[in-house]
Amino acid sequence: MNMEDKKDRQMIIKEHINLGLIEPGISAYSSPGFLIKMESESNKFTAFSTPQGQYIRNVLPIGLANAPQIFQRKMDNLFKDYFEFMFVYIDDILIASKNMKEHIKHLEIFSDACYKEGLVLSEKKGTIAVNEIEFLGILIDETGIELQEHIVEKIRNFPNILKDKKHLQSFLGVVNFASIFIKDLAKYRKDF
Repeated sequence: MNMEDKKDRQMIIKEHINLGLIEPGISAYSSPGFLIKMESESNKFTAFSTPQGQYIRNVLPIGLANAPQIFQRKMDNLFKDYFEFMFVYIDDILIASKNMKEHIKHLEIFSDACYKEGLVLSEKKGTIAVNEIEFLGILIDETGIELQEHIVEKIRNFPNILKDKKHLQSFLGVVNFASIFIKDLAKYRKDF
């Protein structure tokens, strides 16, 4: 991977953090990337030295620039047969059902797939059988979807004067994320 690709991927991750779509974990073990066993020929690229010697990782560290893409691909492959009712973004999974009976069936399918693959689910992170949920910056309920208020506030309260290129990129990232909710956005984009 060349330096430009690496910078682009790091910028995408930073944008997702700034948008509140992903959060860096406090614990080294809070990352879903630790669930993926690395190919033996890739281990050498994760080597690090300590006073006790040199070590290589056997599992994918989330700090690698392409770790989120690798993890997403694994999740997509794992749940591809269920995209009719399941939406997966990294380790955030939404299961949408028309009624409780269908929801229980979907949860059983999901649970079986996780068990079969050895995935461990966090009770603290899960929310089950609700009529309204906040998911990846979007509020979803029986009437439809809308942006979460903190995303709207980021756009509404953005300063008129941009400090630098990164500030502009951050703003455009938020606007791009919110674009499906902003009527006639193309009219406003001409001004940029």
